[in-house]
This record gives sequence, structure tokens and C-alpha cells, in this order.
Amino acid sequence: MGRTQHQYGVVARLKPAISVEQAQSDMNTIARRLEQQYPSTNTGWGVKVQPLRDALAEDLRTPAMVMSAVVGFVLLLACINVSGLLLARSFGRAKEIAIRASLGAGRGRIVREMLTETVLLSVSGGAVGILLALWLMDILRKAAPQEFALDSTLHLNPAVLIFTLLVSLLTGIVSGLVPAWASSGAEPNSILKNDGNVWSRARSRNRLMSCLVAGEVALSVILLAGAGLLVKSFIAALHIETGLRVDHVLTFELDLPRAKYSSGAQTAAFYRDLLDRFKNSAGIESAAAVSTLPMTGGMSAGGFQVEGRPKAADWVDTMVQYNESTPGYFRTVGIPVLRGRDFDERDREASLPVAIVNDTLARQFFPGEDPIGQRYKDAYDGKWRTIVGVVASVKNQQPMNPPIPGVYAPYAQSPGRWMWITVRARGDAAQLTDTARTAVGSLDHDLPLLKVRTMSEVVSDSLSAPRLLMQCLAGFAIFALLLDAIGIYGIVEYSVRQRKHEMGIRVALGASYSNVVTLVLRRGTLPAAVGVLLGLPVALAASGVLRTLLYGISPRDLTVFAGVPVILLIIALGASFLPARRAAKVDPIIALRCE
Repeated sequence: MGRTQHQYGVVARLKPAISVEQAQSDMNTIARRLEQQYPSTNTGWGVKVQPLRDALAEDLRTPAMVMSAVVGFVLLLACINVSGLLLARSFGRAKEIAIRASLGAGRGRIVREMLTETVLLSVSGGAVGILLALWLMDILRKAAPQEFALDSTLHLNPAVLIFTLLVSLLTGIVSGLVPAWASSGAEPNSILKNDGNVWSRARSRNRLMSCLVAGEVALSVILLAGAGLLVKSFIAALHIETGLRVDHVLTFELDLPRAKYSSGAQTAAFYRDLLDRFKNSAGIESAAAVSTLPMTGGMSAGGFQVEGRPKAADWVDTMVQYNESTPGYFRTVGIPVLRGRDFDERDREASLPVAIVNDTLARQFFPGEDPIGQRYKDAYDGKWRTIVGVVASVKNQQPMNPPIPGVYAPYAQSPGRWMWITVRARGDAAQLTDTARTAVGSLDHDLPLLKVRTMSEVVSDSLSAPRLLMQCLAGFAIFALLLDAIGIYGIVEYSVRQRKHEMGIRVALGASYSNVVTLVLRRGTLPAAVGVLLGLPVALAASGVLRTLLYGISPRDLTVFAGVPVILLIIALGASFLPARRAAKVDPIIALRCE
């Protein structure tokens, strides 16, 4: 089509021992030579060389990085949580550890023993996690978009199993090291004598546990903020106006084999007969065919030249989307005709070449003018076409992407074998599937219906990738909330047990139920509040990473960053309430008699 076609990518296999950098250097040299030889079309154009794997994964790199970071955060949350629970549990084993130390066990030996216990615990959890992963992977394969190809790529292999084992070992070591070191450093004589140093150590341990909870909540703020942004963005995407009436419309694709349909007249006759059968069927309001169905991601594009105006230096500057449609397509999918007319029986192969443009093209190429009656030529078939109508623009890719300039040519003037069929039903569109198969089979019993979906499903599928990312991140955020609740409950329950005598004295001296509950609730909510204050600035700074994944909201959305602290504080209050209620109901006599 000429030297201005710069949109094509080239796939090449490098020679042995040639690096990508060497290939890039060679291509830079070729690009400079082309600039000198063809200055009018190649000036400013270069070549980008990259591995094919990188090119294919380019759009998935940011989501993959986000999910990897989220998984790391959740693993760190679990380590902090287990460390806090083990630290609380180790206080009950203080006398056991003191006896071991008094019998000659060194600090290193005690630490090794406690780490052995935590490693066994973590490896057992890793084994259970692998079993759960097999189940969750099956769910993920079904939920992921087809273009992710998870059916063939998502599976367990030896490398994954070894990695899981190493992570389990590391998790056991990390989560058990702090409580093991803290417990092994106590003085055996003080513990066995139960002197005042025990309470000093208890207070020190309480402070350490509070720091762990604060860190856990700080990480949760980051996770919840990211999940909240993606959920709100997805909700905004669901309410985007696509320009279509998606209700009661069934769609499917047909690809006529070249062996049977070698000429344009044969393909045009087939689609004309098929649409006539649909229009005469009960329960069908209208039917039409189009070469590219909106929201499916397909596109055929090229340059656009208006008659009487100079041709653009590069086709990219005037790129438009090409489409062919049959009469009644706009009515079937609910695209309003704003000016002019729809295609009809007048628009045949031998008649005047005509076209309908969308209002995005009209604004870009005919600002302040009426495009009706204007003529243009595109790179698709090279014909001068007269514009006879203007229709509303529709979204072609995902709903978040803006519409692009587009033209529609009558199918009879540009017949192709590969077309989408759209059928508007008077009732439930999904119930027309058998009717569609019967109609197609009556014309060609060997022809399969491809990608049979309602238009509502087409729009929903266009959001499958952001939906999957949102669901995964929301699931991790909910799991983080559960870990927070367990961690806060553990520290408050531990604190209540250590202060049982104190609670009995307070009740005996006249402390009310609400006084004791408030005192204990403060023990759980203060570390959580500190964690919120520490996590919010980090979450605000990290939210910029999600900017390319968001639609319709700011990465620093006020409702999200105001709601996350409220949710976490409610979780902290809820996790603290049960131990607080138990402490308020303690019997002073029993509490004061306890050892």
C-alpha cells in the first residue's frame, strides 16, 4: 500500500550468538539508511527490537507486577500474624524454657528447637496450600479471559513445587525467629521464682506484639486501598455508555470456506438468504450482519483522504476503522442514526459507492461542516465513497477506551466471507441459539456457528481482564482483613490473660462493665490506629502504580482512602470486643485466687 504503512510488526529469528542489543544496533543502522534514501516517508521513524515474549506480555506486565506485590504483602502479613501468635504462646511456655535452660540448654539450642516447631508448622501449611492451589487454579482457569490461555499455561510443575517448599521453609524461619529469640533470652531464675522481672518482660512482650499488629495493619491499608480503587474503577466501567442497546441481542460469527464461496456474489447471496430467514422467523424483531462486532477487540483500520484536501504525510495521522454492514444493522444493535439515512436496497454492488460515518469521524474531519454528500477515499478498497449518513459512535475495544473514527460501507458493495450476525429477539436472546443453528444449517449444514453469545455477554467479556484482577485483589484484601482480626484478637486475648488479676481488682473496687470493656478495647485499637497512620502515606504513594489500571477515578480517591481506616478500625474493635466482654465479666474472687 505504499511506504507510509508503518503499522506492521516484523517477526525475526536471530542468528546464533547474536544478542537483541546487536540486532537493535543493526536495525538502527538500517533505519538511518532508509531515512536518507526515503526522507519524505522515513524521517523520524526507527525500529524497536525486543524479544517476542516481552512483546506478547507487554500489556500484562503491570497487572502481573501488582499481583506479585500483593502476594508478597499477604505472605508478609501471614508471617507477622504467626509471629504475634507464637510470641503470645511462648509466654505460656516460659517455665518450660526456663527449666530447659537451667538444665544446660544454650540459647542457640532453644532457638533451634522453637524454629523446628515453626518450620514443621509452616511446611505442613504449605502442603495444605498446594492442595488448595490445585482447586483454586481450576477456578482461575474458568474465570480468566480466553486470551490469557491459562488452560495451557497455568499448572503445577517441579519448579513451582520447589519454590513453594522454599517459601514454606523461609516463612517458618521468619515467623518463628522473633518469638524464639525473645523467649530464649529470659533469665531462668527470675521465671522460676516468679519475681517482678516477669511482669517487666510481659510488658516488653506486649509492646513487641503491638508493634507487630501495627505493621500488619499498615500493610493491610496498602492492600485494601488498592483493592478499593480497583473495585470502584470496575463499578465505574460497568456504567460506561457503550453506545449500544445490548438487551435482547444474540451474536455469532460465521466464516464461509473459500472452497465453497469463492466469489463475492456467492457470499453476498448466502448472507442475504440467511438474514431473510431470520426476518421471517417468529420471535425475531430484526437481523443484520457486520464485519467487526463492537466490544470484541477486532479492528480493520487505515488511512482516510477527503476529496479536495491534501493527502496526509502518514496514514496514522488519518487512521479510521473500516466496517461493512447490511441494512438494519444500526437498528438491530441500537446505534442511533443522527443524520442522513441507513443503508437500504438501493446500495448494491453496481450502484454509487456510499458510506456512513460515525460522529467521532465527523467531528475530526468535518468540524463545523455537514459531512453528508462529502466524498472520501480510504486504503481499504481505494473507492471514492459518498457519505450518506452519520451514526453515533460506539466503543470498539473495552468500554474504558474512547471511540475512534469509523466508516461503514454497504456489505453488498464490499462482500466478505467472515461476518458477525446480530439478531434482535422479542424475548430472551439466548433462546434463539437453536433457531440460529437451524437457519444456518438449512443453507449449509457443514457451517459451524462461532462464538455464540448475547450482546450483554460480549460487553461483559470485554471487562473480563480487569474483573479478574479486581476479584483477585479483593480476595487478598479480604484475607488480609481476616489476618488482622486474628492478630488483634490474639494480642488482646493475651493481654487480658496477663492482666487477669488487675481486672479482678478493678471490678472489686467498683469498675463498671463499660469501664473494663473500654480499657480492653483501647488495647486492641491503639496499635491498629498507629498502623493506619503508618500505612496511609505509603498507600497514597503506591497508588500511582495502579494509575494505568484505573478508569473514571483518581488514584487518590477520597472515599477509598477515607473508608479504609474506618473499615480497619471497625475490624479492630470487633476483634477486641470478645476478649473485652470476657474481661468485664470476670469474677473478682476467682481472678484474685488465680496463680
